[in-house]
Amino acid sequence: MVLTAGSWWIGVVLAAAIAGVAAGAQPAGQIVWSTDHPGGPGGGGAFATIGASASGIVVAASDLSGAYLSFDRGQSWEVVGADRGLVTTHVGGLGFHPTDGDVIYFGGEDGIYRTEDAGASVQHVLNTGYVEDIVISSNDPSIGYAAWHPVYDSTSGGIYKTTDNGLSWTRVDVDLPDGLRIIKVLTALDDAETVFLLS
Repeated sequence: MVLTAGSWWIGVVLAAAIAGVAAGAQPAGQIVWSTDHPGGPGGGGAFATIGASASGIVVAASDLSGAYLSFDRGQSWEVVGADRGLVTTHVGGLGFHPTDGDVIYFGGEDGIYRTEDAGASVQHVLNTGYVEDIVISSNDPSIGYAAWHPVYDSTSGGIYKTTDNGLSWTRVDVDLPDGLRIIKVLTALDDAETVFLLS
């Protein structure tokens, strides 16, 4: 498949939040937010994105200290770093397999990393460019897309695609507009070949 500028719909607006419910009574349906989590991820820098796997593993991506995983809804965190194979310290994008909670993707300043064992080990599967976001199709989990730039602050965005469960990636965009900074990529729920971008 070759993607052209006419294939893209730009302007999707997304918002997502992961909240912990504080202990104690509260009105039905109300979420109580808490910032009092001394065991939260640390290490400095800013946290660029957060998400959760299909099994509930919460992942926080940092621009200075890699990625952090929580297996207990944010009560405690462990770092995923060079000792596990994630050698980049600037992680700006995350992607998740829609049904296998152990498969997680990390996008960083040197491409894409993939784990299939919930972060115990990480493989470097694309070793070029800065990856801002990753989506794996819920319709066909062997297919996924990544928002790619040659360097962190570039406005020359492109799209990489996998068709083998994230083990290899190929650039597929053609004739995207100049000056494109891609910050989010999605697939249609019912069609892995329909891709949406937010720039």
